[in-house]
Amino acid sequence: KQGMLALTFTDPTTYDLIGEDDRISVLGLATLAPDVPVRCRIHKPHGTTLDFTAAQTLSPDQIEWFKAGSALNVIRRNLGET
Repeated sequence: KQGMLALTFTDPTTYDLIGEDDRISVLGLATLAPDVPVRCRIHKPHGTTLDFTAAQTLSPDQIEWFKAGSALNVIRRNLGET
């Protein structure tokens, strides 16, 4: 509940495309929705990119926690609104 985004490769062979010096961007987090695949991009050190999708199974509450940084941040915010 600390803002961790757990993803699963929709195509397991994508795992083999990632090198130790690669960076991965998760795209479209502002529109994260329950059970909607997430677009990701592998950035290779020499400048090329590869796009792939990853599955996620977050509930609406979990998405709210993720966007707030943690469940405690949501609780703190909600207590301040009462």
